[in-house]
Amino acid sequence: LTYYDTSITGVLRYGGIEDLKGIQVRRFLMWFDVEAIKVDLPPSDFVYFEVGWITKKLRVEQFQIVRSCEEKGRFEKLSAPVKEIGLLITE
Repeated sequence: LTYYDTSITGVLRYGGIEDLKGIQVRRFLMWFDVEAIKVDLPPSDFVYFEVGWITKKLRVEQFQIVRSCEEKGRFEKLSAPVKEIGLLITE
């Protein structure tokens, strides 16, 4: 199970999100904070979730379809997956 707070914050860095607040996962009847989400550079087929001193490695295919939770706990497909997001360039 995963819990998302009404406010999720973190520091966006090249290759991941660090100092993450507002996302928790349930394991062994306990809730743990997800502290960071990272990817390999150059990109690979995995996404890494850091929960304390534990790192969970998941295949990127699990995140290619964005889903939304409904009140009854069912999932609804939101939109087509985004294959590439362009870099934000500021001057």
